[in-house]
Amino acid sequence: MKLHLAALVLVLIPVSLSAQEYRATIVGTVTDPTGAAVANVKVTAVNTETSVATSATANSEGAYTISFLLPGTYMLKVEHLGFKAMERGPIELRVNDRTRVDSSRSATSPSTSR
Repeated sequence: MKLHLAALVLVLIPVSLSAQEYRATIVGTVTDPTGAAVANVKVTAVNTETSVATSATANSEGAYTISFLLPGTYMLKVEHLGFKAMERGPIELRVNDRTRVDSSRSATSPSTSR
């Protein structure tokens, strides 16, 4: 019985070790100047070392999640029609980080044509 238990432990240890997450996540909420949530905002994290871009869209509550990012340095770009584009960073992500980056958006001024 002890031999079977020892064998089971040896089989399960590598499985539990390989299940450790090494990637990071950026989460946040996008709001307008009044504090109201802004939905359907495109949020993109760009790895500054590899130029790999990963995007998410904010939900109806303005919340977004960008998961499965490799550790490294990122720039975060927030874009939505009617609002000024915003870029934040550098954001340093380490193994298993869950970093919060909230954004308050300013409306763009209307363009004037003559």
